[in-house]
Amino acid sequence: MNLLRRTLLRGLATGSALAVLAVTGLLSPLRAWSAEDRLAAFKNKNLADAMAQMGAEHSVESADVIIKAPASAEDGAVVPIDAESHVPNTTRLLFFIDKNPFPLAAAFDFLPDALPEMGIRLRFAETSTIRVVAMANGQAYHATTEIKITAGGCGS
Repeated sequence: MNLLRRTLLRGLATGSALAVLAVTGLLSPLRAWSAEDRLAAFKNKNLADAMAQMGAEHSVESADVIIKAPASAEDGAVVPIDAESHVPNTTRLLFFIDKNPFPLAAAFDFLPDALPEMGIRLRFAETSTIRVVAMANGQAYHATTEIKITAGGCGS
């Protein structure tokens, strides 16, 4: 088969799939561009300011936000964290590491009917508290746990 024809057909198939996703609303360029607005929170070195920029400054502790993480980690460069929210209509999970140089470590958006659950590997600079915030119905709910780092981390 002609290589030019294959490339053209592949491009048309990809373009058609993207067009269908855009028309159905599953792919929205405006959603991707809005991430630029949150960039300042990721660059912020102050925990309280980063939480305020993400709308989580008045979060309340909730047993419906669950963190599964090791109590200690030998390698601070790769710490596995699993988090889930049982708060109805959770649309965002935020991961803050209190003592990291940049406290906001990750942010994930979910559709209202989705199961807000995330497994992630994060880098810790030192022993610190991780704070997972679930945003739902205009409110913020959080859970925290401390993870002891015995070696490695952001500073090594």
